[in-house]
Amino acid sequence: MCRLLFARAFGVAADIADLYPVYVSAHHRRLDPLNAGSVGVVERLRFRREAHLLQNDRFDGTWGDEFIYAILKAEWEDRQGL
Repeated sequence: MCRLLFARAFGVAADIADLYPVYVSAHHRRLDPLNAGSVGVVERLRFRREAHLLQNDRFDGTWGDEFIYAILKAEWEDRQGL
């Protein structure tokens, strides 16, 4: 299970790395709150949790929550020294 969580978190980090620099003022990530690895990655990257949507997503007949994280392009660039 730890390997699976690590793989998912690593995938999110790689996805985020590929997105910058972008030509938008902010970037958002939608995450399953149960995916601790992905949540940990975006929190270490200092994305802000903008929302916790309750039972807004249905997967295999089960309703689930969703976190929305965001970071402004200017914040990202400041942290990267751009």
